[in-house]
Amino acid sequence: MAQAVHGRPFVTRGDGVQGGVGHSPCGGRQVIHSFLDAPDQAHSYKYGSLSHVDAATRAQAVRLLGLARASEAGDELLAAVADPDPAVSVMAGAALARLSDPATSSGLLVALEHPNERVRLVAAETLGQMGVETAVKPLRAMLFQGSGTEATIAGQALGRISSPDAIDALTAALEEPVPTSRWHAAMAGLEAAGGTAVGPLEDLLDNRDVYVRRNAAEALGWIGVPDATPALVDALRDRDEVVRSKAAWSLGIIGDAAAERALLRVSANDPSEEVRAQAGRALAMLEAGPTQASRSWYVDWAPLLNRLEPVRWLLLALSLAAAAWLMVGVRPRVPVFMQQREQ
Repeated sequence: MAQAVHGRPFVTRGDGVQGGVGHSPCGGRQVIHSFLDAPDQAHSYKYGSLSHVDAATRAQAVRLLGLARASEAGDELLAAVADPDPAVSVMAGAALARLSDPATSSGLLVALEHPNERVRLVAAETLGQMGVETAVKPLRAMLFQGSGTEATIAGQALGRISSPDAIDALTAALEEPVPTSRWHAAMAGLEAAGGTAVGPLEDLLDNRDVYVRRNAAEALGWIGVPDATPALVDALRDRDEVVRSKAAWSLGIIGDAAAERALLRVSANDPSEEVRAQAGRALAMLEAGPTQASRSWYVDWAPLLNRLEPVRWLLLALSLAAAAWLMVGVRPRVPVFMQQREQ
């Protein structure tokens, strides 16, 4: 059954849908090679395969559409997000993220209200990967009103979008006095946002709410960039000992030598035994070497890894081609000594 959603179909499939490409053993190999040689053939292939009764066939079609970056396939991929098979649904979201077609964002926003939680999760993750700023408001609602899993995905999506409104949605969750699923989701989202979130978190270190200050000091450690060092050094003078302790922990995680003098002072003079101990541990971490250095390989190589993503899709297609080739029935070659033994 298909429904028109903002001019685009959003289909809820049944298990009895049939049709499409036959289940020939060598069909997969032929289709994969045709996609690699002529991506334009994706448009003609998709109609039958995306409605095939076999979930593996539908999943393969979705993968190939993503591999081919078939821009005309947005409607069909949106429909596949609601496929009853989880693998097809997740693959459809990944394919839409690769296409990153703004025309599909309205359909994904509607999918955030789908009665099936899995469909909502796929839509939320895809919107985050696409960086759709209009999704911030519904993602914020999912963060605060959804289940624990929904909060986790919404937090990650908001962190990827990392617009001012997205950061505001994440920092709003820092008012909770104890860690909850929403708190963890917000912290993970802020970590994903990286340096973009440092300024707003530094402002929260002066917040009247002590829990907000505590969580902001910890979040800056999760992000782990030296830009936060001056604000965290100032937080070592906070009237709340938990804030001071978390600030010391974050400075140890960041590993900026500029914090050494302040940590020495705190380790010797702070009235709280816990804060003095945490400052001592932070100093030990500074002596062992900055934690940030251990993260630098990913920061430095992240652009290259992102550019290599098409290679991953190519390897996936080749593996499917190899599997299809094996299904043709080609028998392995029998060694000569085995043939002699049989005789």
